[in-house]
Amino acid sequence: MNLYRQNIENAAVWLLLLCVGCSNTLQEINVNPTRPTTIEPNLLLATCELRLAGDGAQSFSAQYGTLSCVVQHLAPVNYTEFDLYRPTLTSTESDVWQLLYSGYYNVHSPLRLAQEIIEFSGDKQEYTNVRAAARVLRAVQMQKITDLFGDVPYFDAGKGSISGSPLAPKYDTQEAIYTDMLKELSEAAAAFDANKPKLTNDALYQGDVQKWRLFANTLRLRMALRISKVSPELARKHGEEAIRNGVLRSNADNAYTEFIASSYFYRNTFTPYVVTADLFALSETLVEYLQRLNDPRLTIFSDKTPALGLPNGLPYEDKVGIDGSSKRASRPSKYFAPSDFTGVNVVMWASEAQFLLAEAALKGWVGTQSVQTHYENGIRLALTQYAIYPNTPPEITTVQIEAYLRGKDVFYSAAAALEQIHTQKWIALFTDGYEPYAEYRRTGFPRLKRITPVTNMTQGAFPRRLLYPPSEYTFNRENVEDAVRRAGTGYGTMTARMWWDK
Repeated sequence: MNLYRQNIENAAVWLLLLCVGCSNTLQEINVNPTRPTTIEPNLLLATCELRLAGDGAQSFSAQYGTLSCVVQHLAPVNYTEFDLYRPTLTSTESDVWQLLYSGYYNVHSPLRLAQEIIEFSGDKQEYTNVRAAARVLRAVQMQKITDLFGDVPYFDAGKGSISGSPLAPKYDTQEAIYTDMLKELSEAAAAFDANKPKLTNDALYQGDVQKWRLFANTLRLRMALRISKVSPELARKHGEEAIRNGVLRSNADNAYTEFIASSYFYRNTFTPYVVTADLFALSETLVEYLQRLNDPRLTIFSDKTPALGLPNGLPYEDKVGIDGSSKRASRPSKYFAPSDFTGVNVVMWASEAQFLLAEAALKGWVGTQSVQTHYENGIRLALTQYAIYPNTPPEITTVQIEAYLRGKDVFYSAAAALEQIHTQKWIALFTDGYEPYAEYRRTGFPRLKRITPVTNMTQGAFPRRLLYPPSEYTFNRENVEDAVRRAGTGYGTMTARMWWDK
């Protein structure tokens, strides 16, 4: 019996050793020895920055093809779906949702890249600055997403390539998203440290942490004003702290990257869609505003003189007759769409910071100067911000600037201050799309033309949000349906207002 027991014990030991050996062997076989388990976070930074709004698909599909048309900066020459307020759900999915969240092909979205930088940098002191930058960039991208859709995955977002992350992320309320983004920007701005290892591979500010702080504070002020109607106390707290800590001050502080002409993903995306494919003209609304204001920027925006805008909200058949060879509408000029694919991708202008300060002053927030001072400073910066573009845009002189400020509809009026601020911001953010769309919904300015196409998804009403794409109802049904139920009746339509849009 003892011998039998000994044999059993020996067999058990050998079986255990065999299993361990097999396990190790199988593990070695299934692990790619050439795939890194971590990466230097700074190496991801420039790619994240360049992709933030400058890659081909995101810029065309979301920024220009969808949003710049609905805010009447541009008018589509051919593809008119969103301009007519009737985008297909498949186009919303492929052209907006997937690009903003996951990217396309094997190219990660800036959201995923920012999240990977955060994960790879951990709490290591040598990565203090790059981690802070990634937190800022993640907030930039998430604000775009939530402002388009409302309640969306946030806390679990951008983690698809990180082991152990949920494949079906839950939807977070827009209130929770904004509250956390404001916290993130506050902490990130405070974390930047010139005594820690410098940011490398930084395409936005070339490692200048002071400018990163100003950028983060300005984003924080933007978000504070966005929620000022629905959460005034939280908005004022963050807004006044951002003002006190300093925001973008001059055009030397502008946050932008340069397009790479030889790159497919990071070249000037306006060029092929304006110069080659001829998909966009200047909106009639924009041209008429600039003409009425006697705005010198019209010679910078338009490729022809006198400028002629194309109406929004018309089907293709009607556009053909208006945009004929003898009266061809203006296209964006060579300064925005040069034939060699060069140019700049602006993430935030200093002029926007001044218009934000003007509205904050209008609300009585502490730390500002007079509304008029910030309003006029914003215009001065906006009129001179195009020097960074290639092909040398015409310089707008000091004499022209002062004459413009004295113009009938530009001269500051306390009674019309909010409309003036947002009209000038709308012009300054030409081609941005995201911010003008959000600010128009929040304030109702500028006064856009009413679009009344025969058939659409909103019965002629202005679209307040984009609809969740079909893929979410296929792969993440429980979470997306929970978000729709939580948001209330009507949230399955494009006219439903989101949390801050009250």
